[in-house]
Amino acid sequence: MTSRPTTSALTQRLSHKDENVRLRAAMDLGTSDDPEAAAVLVARLGTEVDPAVKEMITWATVQHADQAMDALMVQLYSAESAVRAQAAHVLSKIGGDVVVRPIIPVLADEDPVVAVKACRAAASTGSPEVVPALIARLGHGDAAVRDALTDALLVLSAWSTGPLIAAVDDRDPIVRIHAADALSDLGSPGADDAIPVLARHLIDPEPDVRLAMACALSRLDPVRTTGLLRELAEGADPELAYVAGRLLQR
Repeated sequence: MTSRPTTSALTQRLSHKDENVRLRAAMDLGTSDDPEAAAVLVARLGTEVDPAVKEMITWATVQHADQAMDALMVQLYSAESAVRAQAAHVLSKIGGDVVVRPIIPVLADEDPVVAVKACRAAASTGSPEVVPALIARLGHGDAAVRDALTDALLVLSAWSTGPLIAAVDDRDPIVRIHAADALSDLGSPGADDAIPVLARHLIDPEPDVRLAMACALSRLDPVRTTGLLRELAEGADPELAYVAGRLLQR
C-alpha cells in the first residue's frame, strides 16, 4: 500500500516548477487531515501564478476553512492588492456568517478587482448584516464593481429591496441611477413596490436619472407602468419620449 505524502513533502511540491505537480500537491493537501495543511495552502495563495493551480489551492483551503481563517484575515488586509483579492475570493467560497465581519471593510477597497471579489464574498454570506455596507457603495467604482455590487444586492434581495428603493431618493444622482438599475435587474414582482418612487423621479432634474427611471419602470408590473411610459412617449422631453416609445415596443 502506497503511503500518503507528508505535509512537508507536499509543501515542497507546491513550489515545483511543473504545474501538474503543484496541482496534485494542492489536491492532496485539501484532503489531508493534518491541521498544518491550512497554513501551507494560505501561504501559497498569494504566490501561485497558474490559474488552475490557484483554483485548486482555493478549493483545498476551503476544505480547511476553520484552520485557515486567521491566516486569511491577515492576507485580506495585505498591502498587495493581488493577495487581498485572492483572500476575498477564498472567503467567497467559504461563505456564511463567519465571513460577514471581515469582508464588510473590504467592500470599500480602492482596487476594483478586490472590491469585486469582496462583493461576491458578501453575497455568499447570505446575511442581512452586509446589506447596509453594500448599499453605502452604490454609485462607487467602475462598471465591473457596480455590476458585482448589483449582483450581491440581488442575491440578498430579501433584505436589500427596501434600502434600494430608499436609495432612489438619494441626493447623489449617480446613486439614484445605480439604485434604479439594480431594481430594474430585480424586476417584477420583486421590485414592484419601487414603482411610485421611480415614477416620482421621472421629472428628476438630471436627464440621465429620468432615463434610468423609465428603463427601470419598463421592467416592472406592466399594468401599473404602461400608462406612465405612454405619458412619457407623448411628453415634451424628446429623448425621454423616444426611449419610452422604444420601451413600449418591447
